[in-house]
Amino acid sequence: MKFYALFIVWLLFFAGISSCYSQQYPVISSYMQQPLLISPGAATGYGSETYVQAMHRSQWAGYDNFNETNNRPASQLQLITAALQLKDSAGGLGLVASADKTASLRTIDVRINYAYHIYFSKKGSFGLGIGAGMRSKQMDFNDFIVKHPDDVQLSEGRVTEIQPNLSIGFWINHEQYYLGGSYANFLDQDFEEVNVHDKPVTMITGGYHIVLASDWTLTPGFLWLNEASENVFAFHTMGNYRKLVEVGLSYRHEEALSFITGAWLLNDQSLRLGLAADLITQNSSVKSSASFEVMLGYRFR
Repeated sequence: MKFYALFIVWLLFFAGISSCYSQQYPVISSYMQQPLLISPGAATGYGSETYVQAMHRSQWAGYDNFNETNNRPASQLQLITAALQLKDSAGGLGLVASADKTASLRTIDVRINYAYHIYFSKKGSFGLGIGAGMRSKQMDFNDFIVKHPDDVQLSEGRVTEIQPNLSIGFWINHEQYYLGGSYANFLDQDFEEVNVHDKPVTMITGGYHIVLASDWTLTPGFLWLNEASENVFAFHTMGNYRKLVEVGLSYRHEEALSFITGAWLLNDQSLRLGLAADLITQNSSVKSSASFEVMLGYRFR
């Protein structure tokens, strides 16, 4: 009973703060494979396993950025996540490190997460987590096309600023479903030197595992992200064959339809290779359709 009361309080908390606040938080197509990016409460590994994974995302490769000598993806993201279940403890540690380059702005984020887990049944646990770290933002004013040199908002060269970063979140992991959420960047940092203001971010995600046959499992799910006045809605369905191969689709509202696939390699299925590709569904005339993700992960048995 205490578990359900605590869970309801957390949901009401997230719902209440989301309405209080230019998107800065990275949104990826394979979000269902990156629980630590969504919530520090997921700092336990998959099924209490220790794992590490790395991902690269290029968005709108070949995007026309109005610089004839330097056409490049609209944004590039490198992400490393890792989780460790603490021995003889209900706690887990997690690491999230990302480098996001969008136009002239580079953001580097490093967070250490800790989550405490309450087992409400033999098949499920409820985790409460907190993440703490540092966020660096660098603006390259050399990329700017300056129309008004006397603009007080403009600086010269590359300017870097570092601020602390905190997040809180929950994660429910059950044999039949998962549900997680977080309130990230709640320090509401103002990077004055680079003229960027990071707003708090609210995220909720979930999925339900449907066993179709002895070999196949189907998992439909969703993601909702709110940052300032912007909302991102995504839905996905993933099919898993004997925990060896998975294929699926993800749709991000007014943005893209994504094709996602992955495979577990080696004799003990400890190595995972994942791929995702986006088909742009909104404003495709001004966006390149070549958005993709590559992910490599390893589970320590």
